[in-house]
Amino acid sequence: IFTVDLYNHRIKEHQQKDLSFIRMKGTLGLSDSATSYHVPTGITCDESNCIVADEGNYRWTKIDVSSLGIIWQVTIDYNTIGDTSLDQDENYVYGAYNKISDQSVNHQEFVLEKRFKGNGELVNRIIVKPEGSVSLSTYAMQGDIALRGRYVYITFTNSGVARDGTFYIQKRLKTDFSLYLKKAD
Repeated sequence: IFTVDLYNHRIKEHQQKDLSFIRMKGTLGLSDSATSYHVPTGITCDESNCIVADEGNYRWTKIDVSSLGIIWQVTIDYNTIGDTSLDQDENYVYGAYNKISDQSVNHQEFVLEKRFKGNGELVNRIIVKPEGSVSLSTYAMQGDIALRGRYVYITFTNSGVARDGTFYIQKRLKTDFSLYLKKAD
């Protein structure tokens, strides 16, 4: 089992059976080394690789499970630290995160991205909002994304000044992120 250790700036591996510590990559405490992590907030793994959301270094890093060596790194447009959620299928890695809007520092956006698993190249990126919303507002990721079959499931809330306590869940097609089903509570 691989986990991120946010404030110790590292990833850790544990035995699945008894959760005993196996090894780690990164350094205890703050480091800005190119091979170290700085505020890692998300991880997704398959049998041979992990992809780590390394928010403090503005990147996602794909590492080899056997050596923990870097396979690729891509720059992500982070401008805030906000608990990136990652998941993957056979060909793609999907990520969701919050960022301060490019249009107004008083607003936050909820971003959903899809990248090629092989090289990290961007395939699709959208700003998630409730269906029909065109106004500049603050929506924030709430929990993790999940992949099931042809769909990606996302949850978010309105967390801005006009916060009304509405919780949104959307079911989007993995192919192009088009909205398939939505619910607001």
